Amino acid sequence: MNFKSTHISGLAWLAIAGTLTLCGCGGYDGLSTTGYEYSKALYALSNKQKSERIELIEQQIDEDTKSGKLPAREASWLLDICEKCQAQQWKAAQAEARRMMEDQVKY
Repeated sequence: MNFKSTHISGLAWLAIAGTLTLCGCGGYDGLSTTGYEYSKALYALSNKQKSERIELIEQQIDEDTKSGKLPAREASWLLDICEKCQAQQWKAAQAEARRMMEDQVKY
């Protein structure tokens, strides 16, 4: 067995997987309507850099998750974006919110 060729093959697969992740392939498919609306709101807030409204959105996300209106996995994604906003990582937050919306588009 040639270790070098196996190692290169593994690195190639890792590079492909990383590229697909960066391109937004297979990330946030199947987002609920509620999740989509939150991603739009977070996109707008991160664009305007308005951190003062993030706490309210976090509370609403928690309430909608508890009531079953928002799936827990989506709430986790959205709360991660909220954390980026709280840390004033505006571009990262905006990119994630945009990716959530873009991943819903089916060609």
